[in-house]
Amino acid sequence: YDGGLPIQLTDNANNDYNAQIHNGMVTWHGYDGNDWEIFLYDGAQTIQLTDNTNNDYNPQIHNGMVTWEGYDGNDYEIFLAGTDDTSPELSDAQDLRLFAGFPREISWLVSDNTQGHYEITQDGIIVQSGTWFNGDTITYDLSQLSVGTYTFTCIVYDSAENSASDTAVVVVLRDFQWIFEPADQVIFFGEALDYQLAVSTLSGIEEWWINDTTNFELSISETFSTCHISNRSTLLPGEYGLEIIVMDFDGNSLSAIITITVLEAIVPFSGVDLKLSGSFDYLEKEDIHIQIAGILTDSYTGDFVTGATLTFDIYNPDGVVIISGVLTETHPGIYVYKADDTIENLKRTFSKGIYLVYVHAITTDGLEAVDMIQFHIDPPGETPVNLSAWLLPTLVGVVALLGGGSAGVFSLRKRKFKLQNRRYT
Repeated sequence: YDGGLPIQLTDNANNDYNAQIHNGMVTWHGYDGNDWEIFLYDGAQTIQLTDNTNNDYNPQIHNGMVTWEGYDGNDYEIFLAGTDDTSPELSDAQDLRLFAGFPREISWLVSDNTQGHYEITQDGIIVQSGTWFNGDTITYDLSQLSVGTYTFTCIVYDSAENSASDTAVVVVLRDFQWIFEPADQVIFFGEALDYQLAVSTLSGIEEWWINDTTNFELSISETFSTCHISNRSTLLPGEYGLEIIVMDFDGNSLSAIITITVLEAIVPFSGVDLKLSGSFDYLEKEDIHIQIAGILTDSYTGDFVTGATLTFDIYNPDGVVIISGVLTETHPGIYVYKADDTIENLKRTFSKGIYLVYVHAITTDGLEAVDMIQFHIDPPGETPVNLSAWLLPTLVGVVALLGGGSAGVFSLRKRKFKLQNRRYT
């Protein structure tokens, strides 16, 4: 009672007790539905000073200062609170430039020793409101905005109606987009990849990024709006997943995932056929033996083609050439490369995986043919092992490599191979 009409400070379904008054301010403890809390009427509104899971009792007030006893989880302690005349702290939201339809949001961080409510206005009209607690981030979704310029203001109020506000300007531009949608690419083994991408943007491109910089590299234009993707080294046949991300200076980004497929090399019909076979062995004396045999024949007559030049490259599992050389014609139309080494040297040259042998033949008439074979190796452990890892079924002319003969079955390092029913000299 203030000398005029009585004022009912509480009107709820819970009990309120032990009211104390000083200088027009009233404090009491009341049940909030869970436990006993401390409340304060400051002459204009009621403020809940405590909001926890422990009981708080018997408040006393003097000159705007309130003290009470409260349980801290172990025992009862004495607490003190003064009149809240401090405004919340609200972070500054940066002005934004973004593209229509992109998932972006504007945000503010609010800090205070109490809780409160907030409003967000768009060009003076409230578009969002709610409650906040200390340390909350207040966000507003901007993805629904159309092209234009907008002013957003966030106002936060604490439990004592102290307030703080911040304003930011958002500019929505036309779409940040690919000029051409990224697409899967197909190349042949030994072919260079040169794939161009381009985007449209008003704010400028800050960065291009790809996830695989081992096999691919970027060449970016001076304006940064276009880039070329190329392979760093020769890619082995197979599929390569490539993720591409481009970011502008306003924080917008575009991303795409494409597949680079590398096919085995195909050479148009040239009039000559090249067939390869080979072996890759660890021998009992800890030596390594590599043999590549190529048979070059006329596509029409089947006759052996002599005098041609056959070069080869051996690619490791990373697509890097580790051995190159020339096959020597040992018999008419039959070309051979042989190499012997030790296991120690092999360890420094090879690692576990699939190795590919690529042979290119050029005849004296300028006709060309290519063929490939592959083998899998496991570097030996403490005990050397025999790893005859590959042999193609076509072994035409191998008998000639071994010094001639007409037997249908012959022995090569204790392994037997059945000749195909083909003509040979």
